[in-house]
Amino acid sequence: MTKRVPDDVVMRVLITRATGPARITADHLSDAGHEAVLLPIVEYYNLPASEADAEILSRNFDGVAFTSVAAVHALLVRISDPKVLNRLREIPAFCVGGKTGEAAKQAGFGTCHIAEGNVASLAVLINSEFNAETANAGRIFYPAPRDKHESLADLLDRPIVDELTVYEARLVDPGRQTLIDALDDVASGAAFFYSRRTAAHFFDLMEKHELRDLPKNMRIVAISQNVADIVRQTAHVASNQVIAVPNRPDEEGMISCLSTFE
Repeated sequence: MTKRVPDDVVMRVLITRATGPARITADHLSDAGHEAVLLPIVEYYNLPASEADAEILSRNFDGVAFTSVAAVHALLVRISDPKVLNRLREIPAFCVGGKTGEAAKQAGFGTCHIAEGNVASLAVLINSEFNAETANAGRIFYPAPRDKHESLADLLDRPIVDELTVYEARLVDPGRQTLIDALDDVASGAAFFYSRRTAAHFFDLMEKHELRDLPKNMRIVAISQNVADIVRQTAHVASNQVIAVPNRPDEEGMISCLSTFE
């Protein structure tokens, strides 16, 4: 049976992010009058230092590129030498979005340039800083995830990218009953999908646990059109299922989509 949403809650929203970011999202949804239903199907794990660390971190960089809050946190754990970390803090940080920028500032990076929420816009931001009219082609330090959909280096025109893998996002199976309960909770609400990988994993879990279509009244908010395409391709989504994409690829934009649902 579908659980009733309390009168003071506008909508229940399924959040499939890792536990830490999901709790932050829950607070933001609560501020907007909604209630989060947490179903972490991915978790972040920091990776231990490798033999490549010392050589890469000894180089002179013109900027640090952060594509997630997790990358900022993983870098702080990874670098044990405060002199190395302080040297990085002195150069500009190029951050994929506002939340990542906030994390970088809290980590001590004094100059933070903020992109529009995806790797493509981050590349545009870095390219604009090191364009053809700039004498310095630029060298960017990129603390990266192990699995990534887009290569930052491939999107840059001039800067050299020195990549160091500092964390990985491991896919999680919460179990059939937990998945059923979460879908029941948001049967008249919505679900947020933040990446192609987690969206695909979510529907793989439905297939694995032999679950049928999503609740017909559940709306979907995908952070980008690419993610929406993955959602639309699955057999578990009805042709008339409502899928919204925000005007800007960030959490604030996703939450604003909820007000457009009747």
